[in-house]
Amino acid sequence: MEQRTKTDYAWKGFAKLSLTDKVPDHSTLGLWEQFFGEASLKQLHDKIINYCLDKKIIKGRKFQTDTTVAEANMPYPTDSSIMGDAVRVITRMIEKIKQVVKLKTCYANLLK
Repeated sequence: MEQRTKTDYAWKGFAKLSLTDKVPDHSTLGLWEQFFGEASLKQLHDKIINYCLDKKIIKGRKFQTDTTVAEANMPYPTDSSIMGDAVRVITRMIEKIKQVVKLKTCYANLLK
């Protein structure tokens, strides 16, 4: 929405921005959500969508939104790292099974 409003004069007009006005970026929209609350912004979005449907600006068949993605330093999973994870999980399960079986055999010996 931010990029489209920056490049499309019709979108700027719809947002009541002049050709020289700066378009708010995505962080501003996030701040608005914190300030006004999620419910208020949902009402605003619903009104905008209904207005656009009434004026036949959009057809209303699909509505798609963009989400914010935070960059993270994550290593690409390799076959060896996946195999290592699987071995670690299986080893942990075997240790738990050993403890349960050991307890059962100890109790069985005590009962005899």
